[in-house]
Amino acid sequence: MSGIAGAHLESVLENEIAEHLAANGWLYSPTDAGYDRELALFPEDVLGWLEDSQPTEFAKVVRREDTDAQRKAAGDSILNRLAKSLDLDPLKNGGTIRILHEGFSIVPLHGGAVKFRLAQFRPATTNNPETLDTYAKMRVRVMRQVHYSAKHPNKALDLVLFVNGIPVATIELKTDFTQAIGNAVDQYRFDRSPAGEPLFGFAKRSLVHFVVSNSEMRMTTKLAGAATRFLPFNKGADEGAGNPPNPDGSASSYFWEEILQRDTWLQLLGSFVHLQVEVDVDPDTGKKTKIEKILFPRYHQWRAVTRLVEAARVEGAGNRYLVQHSAGSGKTNSISWLAHRLSQLHDDQNARVFDTVVVVTDRTVLDKQLQDAIGQFEKQAGVVQSITKDAGESKSKQLAAALTGGKNIVIVTIQSFEALIAAIQTLPELQGRRFAVIADEAHSSQTGSTAGALTKVLSPDERAAVAEGAPINSEAYLQWAMEVTAAAPNISYFAFTATPKAKTLELFGRVPEGAGPDATPEPFDLYSMQQAIEEGFILDVLQNYTPYKVAWKLQHPDSEYDGAGEVDESTAVKALVQYVRLHPTNISQKAKIVVDHFRTFVQPLLDGKAKAMVVTGSRVEAVRWKKYLDAYIADAGVQGVRSLVAFSGTVEDPEDVGEGLTERTQNPGVPSDLAEAFKPATFNVMIVAEKFQTGFDQPRLVAMYVDKKLGGVQAVQTLSRLNRTYPGKDKTFVLDFVNDPQEVLDAFLPYYRKATLTATTDPNLIYDLVVKLDSAGIYDMSEVEQAFDAALVGGVNANSKVSAATAPAVDRFQKRWVAAVLDDDKVEQDELRLFKADVANFVKFYDFISQARNLEDTDLPRRHYFFRRILPQLSTATILEPVDISDVTLVGYKISAGESVKLNLEQGPGLDPITAIGSGAIHEKHRSALEEIIQKLNERLGDKYGLGVIDLQMNHIVGKLALDLDLANQAAVNSPQQFAESPALPKAFQKALLGVRDETPAFIDDLFNDSGLFAELGKALPAMLYEYLKTQGTARE
Repeated sequence: MSGIAGAHLESVLENEIAEHLAANGWLYSPTDAGYDRELALFPEDVLGWLEDSQPTEFAKVVRREDTDAQRKAAGDSILNRLAKSLDLDPLKNGGTIRILHEGFSIVPLHGGAVKFRLAQFRPATTNNPETLDTYAKMRVRVMRQVHYSAKHPNKALDLVLFVNGIPVATIELKTDFTQAIGNAVDQYRFDRSPAGEPLFGFAKRSLVHFVVSNSEMRMTTKLAGAATRFLPFNKGADEGAGNPPNPDGSASSYFWEEILQRDTWLQLLGSFVHLQVEVDVDPDTGKKTKIEKILFPRYHQWRAVTRLVEAARVEGAGNRYLVQHSAGSGKTNSISWLAHRLSQLHDDQNARVFDTVVVVTDRTVLDKQLQDAIGQFEKQAGVVQSITKDAGESKSKQLAAALTGGKNIVIVTIQSFEALIAAIQTLPELQGRRFAVIADEAHSSQTGSTAGALTKVLSPDERAAVAEGAPINSEAYLQWAMEVTAAAPNISYFAFTATPKAKTLELFGRVPEGAGPDATPEPFDLYSMQQAIEEGFILDVLQNYTPYKVAWKLQHPDSEYDGAGEVDESTAVKALVQYVRLHPTNISQKAKIVVDHFRTFVQPLLDGKAKAMVVTGSRVEAVRWKKYLDAYIADAGVQGVRSLVAFSGTVEDPEDVGEGLTERTQNPGVPSDLAEAFKPATFNVMIVAEKFQTGFDQPRLVAMYVDKKLGGVQAVQTLSRLNRTYPGKDKTFVLDFVNDPQEVLDAFLPYYRKATLTATTDPNLIYDLVVKLDSAGIYDMSEVEQAFDAALVGGVNANSKVSAATAPAVDRFQKRWVAAVLDDDKVEQDELRLFKADVANFVKFYDFISQARNLEDTDLPRRHYFFRRILPQLSTATILEPVDISDVTLVGYKISAGESVKLNLEQGPGLDPITAIGSGAIHEKHRSALEEIIQKLNERLGDKYGLGVIDLQMNHIVGKLALDLDLANQAAVNSPQQFAESPALPKAFQKALLGVRDETPAFIDDLFNDSGLFAELGKALPAMLYEYLKTQGTARE
């Protein structure tokens, strides 16, 4: 019964851990007998290791012919010399890490100096049996109940871990049955003072301190009394914090079964743990403080790096790996460790897996960090080369020299990436070499000059954002690299991102082993946003979200408008919305709200040093925001609020702020590096247009004021600028003048946990598009083959031959377009626009699907080449209709705050793959007088209509459409996408609306005149009609 009664005790857990280690290659000391607490060493293992591994050197100090007393004195001299070496400055010539890697020297009583090694970590190859034998002699020991203090002899640590007699880790245990893990944390904070205790000397003995309970773990690398900070060392449970249940034991058993496995533990000490020195500059005083850290990986960092390295070792070059690690995961360190490990990786035949590891990043800290870390791991200098613009020669020459000069790790920026890929492809001396490309997600706003080739994989919206100053993210440049290298078998890609898009998941994700036939690709490793929030590494930025509603009214003087000038509705709507967004009333009213909210709720936080960001929709809006925000601050006599505005290039705003506007002119007297200028408390509001909207790390940022439409990944990346932690920062604020809170929440949900796909893209979609393009009569397949073959054969006249092969198709297209414009044939114009759009869609889709699947159809790359050549030559230019809004005035404006809400994050839906390609039908644009457009906008923004009215009439409209035999026949023989593209559909819809007008004339009349409601119905109608008509058509058969 005594065993049953005591099973819950801490000592039983302690015994379980020690016994497990003893059974798996560890030496075991049930007590602390033999431990020297003054030296903080275990002499038996120190001397035993030296004698076993270096008998010749050992015999020079502890001579065999000497007496026992002399030999003991000699052994003591070794121990004292080792202790003294460990106690030296860890950054210069002492400390545990340096001594384990470099050893120490001693001058014995007789003879010359002797150099001792204190460790032999596992070599990268098995070429040297002697080195392997020495590694096998490494002594790892677990010791229980270690009385570590000479001043307080009764104080004892539960467990201490030694390597060759040097203590490297301490452990305090608690069982969930008796005490919470927080008690162990407090034990270290308040009862394990490092003062005068050599075992706790920072970096001079123990490198890490663990607290372990049955259910979870934490760690710290520096004891500092009450200021000691412990970090979670948990696996994560259900993609959140904690550990998953273990049916066979404690949830934390992975620690002693996995982490403390002999080879794993020694690899952690030999290839992960290192010192880092940071110089922290107080942004307000300029005072510099040197901060020394021991970097010990968090569990997910060790797991990701270890799994990636093992997969690369087994699979070799030519593979892809996606790592979905949230902000707060420590990606900089993870990338640093991965780069080092891959640079040393050899396969089972002792051949290097990669000749060069390339890190693509804009994190300037990564360069120094890699240099420092590898300098501690490797004795060889100069293995890391950073390609920078200030090295005195072109980047291409720097790259060529680094790649051919034996550099193990090369760091490049996104701007240098295109040159890197070109070098790998073209330099003869690089043929046959293998490369690992580690891609960091975008982390810099200075990417406006990124090489043009990279932008080819971007959508039109993404290209527009880049033109405004937005960075190109890692997914874009990796997709481009894989396209131009044709998934080269000598290049492996390792992609790190917090928000993988659907295409990225398909290209880089992996179907889990043993998964069913319907399984979709997943990230290779995951550290979720949920886990990062729950573990306290980032903040939940949606906890205080306040939407604002803006209503406005425009007026046009009827007497001055002749009514004859009809304009393109979509063009006019855009012009009017832009007119309102740039109107001084609109911006100044919002600026007042921002300043007042900032002063009341934000500025008092963080000892008055909290900051905010205003996100605007364009560079012109940004400079006007700066003008009117500063004007309000001055007019209202507001103290302590100063703004900066960040944008790329030069802005022209002759109607208001001025011409030739740059960051320098709009931020007079401010240094050119606005990110640095924003660090002190001097400036506390940053107004941005794309620039700094992503990849900007300012931990004092507490509030964000959003005056821009955000969607999808952009919403997540923009609002995540707020999530960085800072002492005293426990809340964030979002005030949103544009977006619906539910849409913002929907954008976050797919990335809160593991990003998933609802399905994979159907490669057959490309053949649907081939049929459509072939039937257009613009080109002949013989011309496609002629162009491709001419390029393939090459020669001095290859360019002319390709031109001759593509010219007929271009000529046919242009002749048909000119004729359609002259004849005012809108249907033909629409068909030609669709053809051009479909050519572009084919090129883009083939770029993607050819990377995901080998379709083994040689006609597809022929078409792809042909379409790429003709696409720039297909012109559908017409004369744009100018829209005169000079007489429009803003006569009504109201802005009101909605209720502040907490948007609750949870498991979100999967990301949808590409489900259809090819453009939809280009509907004839609605035409209306400018006066009518203004009235429609006023009515829509005044919430005149609700969805209920639309729903009541849908059945009537569908019923009318069901009588259209032409539509029913089309539905019977076409796919949903083809049916939705039918040019007959909008005409039938209009006819149906007229058919039900007598029932609700006001609604139908307004519906014809309201593009917003009309568009809503237009999106939902095709699917509804298709199913309805398909059923009716089947019934008639």
